[in-house]
Amino acid sequence: MANCLIAWPNRSDAGTLTGSPWSSALPVANLQNRFLTNYARTTATALFTPSPAIPDGSQCSAVVNVNFGLARYTTAMALLHHNLSLSANVRLVLWQDPANTIPVYDSGWQPAWPRYYDTLSLRYNDSNFLYGQLSLDDFGVVPSIFLQMVGTPNVPANATPAQYASIYIQDPSNPAGYIQIGRLYMAEDWTPVRNMSYGDTSLAWVDPTVVDTSLDGTEYYEERSKYREAVFTLKYMSNTEGVTMALRMTQNRGVSGDVLYVFDPANPQLLQQRSFVGRLEELSPLVYAQYGITSMAFKIKELV
Repeated sequence: MANCLIAWPNRSDAGTLTGSPWSSALPVANLQNRFLTNYARTTATALFTPSPAIPDGSQCSAVVNVNFGLARYTTAMALLHHNLSLSANVRLVLWQDPANTIPVYDSGWQPAWPRYYDTLSLRYNDSNFLYGQLSLDDFGVVPSIFLQMVGTPNVPANATPAQYASIYIQDPSNPAGYIQIGRLYMAEDWTPVRNMSYGDTSLAWVDPTVVDTSLDGTEYYEERSKYREAVFTLKYMSNTEGVTMALRMTQNRGVSGDVLYVFDPANPQLLQQRSFVGRLEELSPLVYAQYGITSMAFKIKELV
């Protein structure tokens, strides 16, 4: 297990987004909006050759080009609240030049929905037996997030900063006839030197549904959207890490700024199930636990 990471701020929000074939009514700039249902949507899903070309000359159904404005380190890229089908693929390329001809990082094509289940936990006739992806019953119910980690776990970011990035999507058979995405998140991470403490770490689904009970005991429900909540403590930070990373993050993000939380970036099977964009639900103090050692508790609530 690799150490957890928290990535912030979202550098793509301050960048310039272009691409195709995004609708003028639901433009690609909607990916910079925190409201996840304010989608960016394409007008088609057919494969085409983008310009500039993908490094290996392959085709895509959609492309998002990002200009950060200056060279930035990128640790993680997330597509949130998307409608990509089970057969879709995504590719992230970071470019050295504005003409998008010299790549400094290329993820290659990655499945939008990686393996979720171990084969031994599935039955032979299950729809997802072969690849262990979401079942047809799961699809459209579980949160849709595609997460691409850049570099290797516990390395702060890719070795070379880049000002330009392209996200390519292949999904020609999407049954909706279009591709839509609620948010793009691209950020550099803080990976703690020492990981979360076992016994103080939890990941839970929270259901804020309002339950009313009538006089005869009948229950009525006002359903609300469920969200995930991560609770953990970093107990063994140095004074420098505690102040310059943990305390600085609470000051920078407050309770309204968003962060990308990744439980374990080295586990591809559970990566998307244990990662989400959320906010600090409360600002905890930095505790000077003992000489030269600081600690801080965190509670991160998923934004839905």
